[in-house]
Amino acid sequence: MVTVSGRVAQILLTVGRLAEYRRVHAGEDPEVDGVLLRLTLAGRRYQLGPVPCSVQPDPPDSDTGDDRQVSTAEAAAAIGVDPSTIGRAIRRGDLRAVLIGGRYAIRTGDLARYAARRADTTE
Repeated sequence: MVTVSGRVAQILLTVGRLAEYRRVHAGEDPEVDGVLLRLTLAGRRYQLGPVPCSVQPDPPDSDTGDDRQVSTAEAAAAIGVDPSTIGRAIRRGDLRAVLIGGRYAIRTGDLARYAARRADTTE
């Protein structure tokens, strides 16, 4: 496992053209999709700056060990869809999320799996 700061993730996505690679090759390799999704989320968080949060994370995701959570807006931006698409996926049960204080929190591991399934069905 490699830890990358948000600033480095943003540089990799833009200068390294990983965002373009992710769009072109989405769904080809779920592991690569998951890494690129996490880079995208880290880059977005760097752009947004620190956000105060009093919510304790859930236990780590059993499949990925990933305990980070994102909002519906962050999730939508990370996979390139409208936030309403994320909301519909949650309501249909296609994307796991927890409701905290009237807002959904989505584990990045769950988002990566949803994005991979979505890429498979749109090809």
